[in-house]
Amino acid sequence: MREFKTCDDCGTKLIRNIITEMRKEKDEPIEEVIDLGKTGLVKSINLAGDNNLDIVLSMDLAKARKVVLNETEEKK
Repeated sequence: MREFKTCDDCGTKLIRNIITEMRKEKDEPIEEVIDLGKTGLVKSINLAGDNNLDIVLSMDLAKARKVVLNETEEKK
């Protein structure tokens, strides 16, 4: 399992891109407001000791893994 750490803005963009790809696959409308608890994408959200949020995504989703890898490779 790989671990990725991103800034808040990058993390938000990444989650939005993953959900957009998931909804395109199922031919569902893409909403402006996304309820992360209902997407099945977020495994857990924890407040870390350094006062940052640690959001763990369900990375068994092949599409999510592909989007994460594509996003992080673009930043290099």
